[in-house]
Amino acid sequence: MNEYNKEPLSLWQGTVELPFFKRLSEDIKTDVLIIGGGLCGLLTAYRLKEKGVDCVLVEKGRIMGGVSGNTTAKITAQHGLIYHKLIKNMGEEKAKLYLNINLEAIEKYAELSEKFDCEFQRKDNYVYSSQSRDKLEKEMKALRILGYKAEFERSLPLPVESYGAVKFPSQAQFHPVKFAKGISDKLKIYENTFVREVGDCVCQFSLL
Repeated sequence: MNEYNKEPLSLWQGTVELPFFKRLSEDIKTDVLIIGGGLCGLLTAYRLKEKGVDCVLVEKGRIMGGVSGNTTAKITAQHGLIYHKLIKNMGEEKAKLYLNINLEAIEKYAELSEKFDCEFQRKDNYVYSSQSRDKLEKEMKALRILGYKAEFERSLPLPVESYGAVKFPSQAQFHPVKFAKGISDKLKIYENTFVREVGDCVCQFSLL
């Protein structure tokens, strides 16, 4: 069970013991305050520390105690059948920018994962449809326009019928909590510290 929210631990949370960080119990000064100890917050703190920026991360419970600790653990630029919608609503340029940024992020994860034992593995990612092949064909057309070499799979080893799937090759998966344990080392983190109010230059905290 999770000490703070009393919910059952996920597979990731239940197989790694994260370090405990103390509560914030005194006034401190920092150039950057990061609120929230999920992967986004931890990665931001890690990158800022790399650049020599003074930063502090505060978390109301425990780091990786929310969505990041219960993630699917896949790392992919394929977030559903979205690219034909992005082209339609935002235009080709912005759709391609979104795609390229996400593909670059996968490589950054791969680079960082070499420093930590987090079970990083290259895996293909698939999005299938059990309703319409038309949706898949629209997505494939959109990805060709964007210059991305996705692949169409006609059949999948699934226990449900499908019209096929769009495959993004060489995406990834990892153990997110092992990764978080690695990047949180030597960061300035305060757990069990709730932000009540944010002013121009001042934050007020509650100790839970």
